[in-house]
Amino acid sequence: LAGAFLLFRWRRTPRESADDIEITALFTYPIKSCAPVCLDAAMLDRFGFVDDRRLMVVAAEPYGGSHAFLTQRQLPRMCLIQCELRDDDLQLLAPGRQPLTVPLKPPAPNLILSVRVWSDGGLTALDLGEGAAAWLSAFLETSVRLVSASHPAWKRELDARYLPWGLRWAWGGPQVGFADGFPVLLASSSSLDELNRRLAPGAPLPMNRFRPNIVVSGCDAFDEDTWRRIRIGDNTFRVVKGCSRCKVTTTDQATAEQGTRLGADGQTAEPLATLGRFRAVGPEVYFAANLVHEWPPPVLERALRWLRGQPGSAPVCVGDRICVLERGEPVWDQEAVRAAAAKSLASTVTDESPQ
Repeated sequence: LAGAFLLFRWRRTPRESADDIEITALFTYPIKSCAPVCLDAAMLDRFGFVDDRRLMVVAAEPYGGSHAFLTQRQLPRMCLIQCELRDDDLQLLAPGRQPLTVPLKPPAPNLILSVRVWSDGGLTALDLGEGAAAWLSAFLETSVRLVSASHPAWKRELDARYLPWGLRWAWGGPQVGFADGFPVLLASSSSLDELNRRLAPGAPLPMNRFRPNIVVSGCDAFDEDTWRRIRIGDNTFRVVKGCSRCKVTTTDQATAEQGTRLGADGQTAEPLATLGRFRAVGPEVYFAANLVHEWPPPVLERALRWLRGQPGSAPVCVGDRICVLERGEPVWDQEAVRAAAAKSLASTVTDESPQ
């Protein structure tokens, strides 16, 4: 017991002042790639923030045995779809469409689909029925279905290459829902300010282009690259790698127009053009940081919360301070690092070759 108490106290001891770094906004995205919900507080479970990207739009027809995930990459109008979650159902809303109420526990709970998110195929998801499929298909002008990660057989492991040993082998440890790769995405307003400072003249880009869960202020631009472990209130997170960005960032989240603002080269859409000048590693560009929560919370911590009559896990709240517990070198996608190294080697060989 003494050892457990000392471990608990060690976890709660800040290693770095958090006076200036705080959470200024929290978001969840109930349906992957659709409109966000702004929150004052968010609870965590094994898969990240509760209700975050637990629903997903997939192609109506399977390919290779699984229904492929669909996002704003292919269907930018998805950003206009809003979702209001209630206890047992959700309401879908979109411009020009009548709202639709969809039961989260449909009358045919045995209707399951095999779905795919990137290279993760064969995932077992619950089909939410014909009503949702027809409504979404009409708005998106292609045949789709809506699925949920609430099926008891749902399981999706995190990429072990980026996980510390303790999380990789933790019993009942963290997993991920329909997010691209990791449960939580953190971005800083200082980093966005620096990006906007470098953009060609025009209106500054809003944070919603990057679809973070947590927005923080009070740190230097891109300081989050060096964070390896942070504490927010009573929750601890590992900062596992930077987030490589795609064409979703070129979509105006208010209008669904995609790629209309071009960079200095006249070809590449913003913000990818500007990020490519100062945030590129190999073929990828980076903005924001992927987080994995340390889950489950320590037994002693859960016991103390139970004794105080509190939930087993603590909320993450707007206004919470962030303690940076550990720092280290930035971590990027391994494939991007190898590509950058190969390019650098090729350049060196060229420079040293006889003229």
